Amino acid sequence: MNQRQNIYCPSCKCHQWFKRIEPKHGFHALMTVLTLGLWSVSWLAVSIVALRKLRECPECGAICKGRRVGAEKKVPTPNASVQSA
Repeated sequence: MNQRQNIYCPSCKCHQWFKRIEPKHGFHALMTVLTLGLWSVSWLAVSIVALRKLRECPECGAICKGRRVGAEKKVPTPNASVQSA
């Protein structure tokens, strides 16, 4: 299942609908059975990389770990009542 999120792409320099890259567990399970468990090392590595939640930009194909729209840190605005001497 691919999840899509609106994330800022540093390559395109705009917000895009990214899709999350996830491993195909069915394929890896089949390969693990066919190789008598040897493929499980590859499956583990792919699963660990998938935990990083990498996403692929549909416009430029860039792969990045971005922040969702609305998840930006709030920057404090200068207080107008405080005056410098």
